[in-house]
Amino acid sequence: VVRVSSIRPMVSVLQFECVKCGATEMVNLKDGAYRTPEACTGKRCRGQRFEPNRRNASTIDWQKIRLQEIKDGNEQGRIPRTIEVELTDDLCDCVLPGDVVTVCGFIKAGSGAERRRPGNAASSTTFLLYMDASSCVKLKAGDDQQTDGRTQQFDPQDLEAFREIAQDPNPFKLLTNSICPAIYGHETVKAGMTLVLFGGSQWDDAGSSQTPRSDSHMLIVGDPGMGKSQMLRAAAHIAPRGVYVCGNTTTS
Repeated sequence: VVRVSSIRPMVSVLQFECVKCGATEMVNLKDGAYRTPEACTGKRCRGQRFEPNRRNASTIDWQKIRLQEIKDGNEQGRIPRTIEVELTDDLCDCVLPGDVVTVCGFIKAGSGAERRRPGNAASSTTFLLYMDASSCVKLKAGDDQQTDGRTQQFDPQDLEAFREIAQDPNPFKLLTNSICPAIYGHETVKAGMTLVLFGGSQWDDAGSSQTPRSDSHMLIVGDPGMGKSQMLRAAAHIAPRGVYVCGNTTTS
């Protein structure tokens, strides 16, 4: 999961009122696509102008996420494929960015934003595929090898090494040198990555209207071939929810 939108109410049933006679009619909006009745069902009235009555509308929770495939080690140089997934009802707010999930659903054509704005469907001849999810299961540690190898069982020797590290008077230097040890030097850059990985603590200032953020950002600038990408890959591999995005998948 690389992106999660906010939860929004999607109208499933909407009431329309005829402008001519005032008769009302309930219309089921499939997949949230806006449509009006073809003609008024009132007695001796075939009016075709309707006004929506949003007070009598039925809504369900709707959320959109973006999934990115987990790249295999044998597929270097190819951009990972992504797909938009729409979640409804109790499936909303069940995943966070960085989670490894298994989603089952139906592949449909169209875009959620285009389908919910009337008049855009006829003007577009390009179909965008998305998935209407029916189930979304988050993979736990050890359930599948697709967890990218970030879970590990520790033996007594590892626990003894952890105790020695805890007794070290300066463990920050050891943590800094442990990030991407294949690249020599760059202690300042590795120290900044270590601080970003650990994060900060959020605190509230009673006398200020702004709340400082606990998350930090880091900008690495340097000549080509200095190992910037390798160190970023190492940091993304260490972070439990880290997602590495290269320049081929970004836009200006």
